[in-house]
Formats: sequence, structure tokens, C-alpha cells
Amino acid sequence: MGGVTGGAIDAIDELTKRQKAVLKLIATNTTITYTEIAEALGINESPMGKHINALKTKGFLKRHGGTQGYWEVKSNN
Repeated sequence: MGGVTGGAIDAIDELTKRQKAVLKLIATNTTITYTEIAEALGINESPMGKHINALKTKGFLKRHGGTQGYWEVKSNN
């Protein structure tokens, strides 16, 4: 899977710090769950879900296969 990883995520100006943190976690582990992301960032799942939705809307993130699937981090929208 291609896409954005590591320091390249920091260079994306249109993302908030939290969105960048979410994207980095997902780029590191494409099967990470909402709960695991929320726990890693120390936030509730509800606001974390808003960050996920924003990343999807902006075209940086896609989910494949539902709850048993994986995340795809994209390099641009």
C-alpha cells in the first residue's frame, strides 16, 4: 500500500495536529481500531470519529472491509 507515511504527514498543511496524529497511527497499523486510536491519543471515541470523518472527507483516508477490514492512507485527495 502506498500513500503518506511518517514525516510526509507533518508536511500536509490542511490537516490539524490531531488529524495528523490519527493519520500517523493508521499509517503505522492499517488494522488499528477506533478504540485503539482513541486510547493512543487519550481522547474519547466520539471526537476521534470526527477526526476520522474529516480525513475521509478530505480524501486522505479510506476504510476497506468494515470492522474486520483495514485502513488505506492516501497521499492526496
